[in-house]
Amino acid sequence: MSPRKPSSWYPSSFAARLVLLLVVVFSIINIGGLYLVRSTMFSFATQQTEEEIGAIIKNIGHVMTNHSIQDAEHSLIDYTQSWKPDRVSARIYDGSGNIISRSKAPTWNIDWPPFTKDSTDVVSSKNNQETVYVVSRVFNTPRGTFTLQIAKSLQQEYAFIARLERAEVSMAILTLLGLVIAGWITASFAMKELERITHAAEIMAGGIFIKDLPPSHAGSDINRLIAAFNKSSRRVSSLVKELSDINDHLAHDLKTPVTQIRGTAELLLTREQQEDAAEKLGDIIESCDVLRDIINSSMDTAEIKAGIRKVKKQPIRISELFGTLEENYTPLAEAKGIQVEVLPSKAVIYADKTLMYRSLANIVDNAIKFTPPNGSICLWFSHNAASDIIAISDSGIGLPEEAEHHIFSRFYRADASRSVKGHGLGLYIAKTIISAHGGTITATNNSLQHPAAPHKLTSGVTFKIFIPHTPDRRPS
Repeated sequence: MSPRKPSSWYPSSFAARLVLLLVVVFSIINIGGLYLVRSTMFSFATQQTEEEIGAIIKNIGHVMTNHSIQDAEHSLIDYTQSWKPDRVSARIYDGSGNIISRSKAPTWNIDWPPFTKDSTDVVSSKNNQETVYVVSRVFNTPRGTFTLQIAKSLQQEYAFIARLERAEVSMAILTLLGLVIAGWITASFAMKELERITHAAEIMAGGIFIKDLPPSHAGSDINRLIAAFNKSSRRVSSLVKELSDINDHLAHDLKTPVTQIRGTAELLLTREQQEDAAEKLGDIIESCDVLRDIINSSMDTAEIKAGIRKVKKQPIRISELFGTLEENYTPLAEAKGIQVEVLPSKAVIYADKTLMYRSLANIVDNAIKFTPPNGSICLWFSHNAASDIIAISDSGIGLPEEAEHHIFSRFYRADASRSVKGHGLGLYIAKTIISAHGGTITATNNSLQHPAAPHKLTSGVTFKIFIPHTPDRRPS
């Protein structure tokens, strides 16, 4: 399914898209903010006017009820004079609706609300140039029923709100312009870092592996991307180098069995060698087995290192693991006169059972190959504060000094082992499996000064496998 193409109006650049998104979001927020401020200001102006008029009506109503109407008229004139006359208008009605007193009328002209009931109204002047707030209150006094109406223009408040709105709009435009510029600069800076990563990826796609990209000043997000890219680049570089090494070693190690197969097949074609056909066919089968082991082992280790073959950890009893090894390899060891000893253990480790068995089997097989007749091999278990330790010791020929740093390398075979059948992958596979478990493996020569515990072997090699404890399986 092909990716959807963006619309023609929609920018393709990430920086432009980011700026457009910022503009849209800011505009929505600003419009909502302006509406909220406008509503709040109008509400505040109306409430303040209502409180002012309410206080005046209360005072005049008190005078009207407890004194004469003339006193109320004087009070009304005094209050309206304290305000600007062109902003306030007031009148008093008697019970019949006759106006018995009024202040000086402003220039604006409104339709006054009914005088027969208490009310609060916001009305517009007939020329729609004024908005007027009108409060009507009916008072029942000993001298009869009277209605007091006071109207105040809100035009001054509305004009202030309008100026404030214009100032807010101007500020919003300036802020939006600054936001666009800052957003574009920030996005362009980030895109420059992404371009650097893209260029490095294109170079890597061409088969050239460069050094790690340096960190960026664009922020932690970009640095996490750079770190992930560097990690992937190192991983791919390692796999490519490993594949190249495999090809080189396979080309070398497969040459001998292929040559043997070809030579044996040519001999079978000659009449003089027909009587040896069965033996020659056996040699071909043996060479084919060598080829199969080399190819399968190379593929297995490549899958484990590439993460294709997942490590499925589960509880494994050491006694069960050692018992299977003893059962399978004792016949082969006894054929050479080698004694296999397994020290009892009730420990449980957490590992992939199939892979761990294969790792130990390769080490045991290697020990049998390099231990002379009447020798011994011992399997034992211990632990320290950080790891479980599986050890396999033999009384064999030991490690030459030059082999100590290469014994776990792929296809490595020391000079002393050239006469022993093998293809140099067993210990490499064992190390690969242990590394996939997060562990390590070592090989050290036994000696008189430091005999291999607990059986005190003073010759041969001890292989130790260190498997880290899981949080819930630390030794007590």
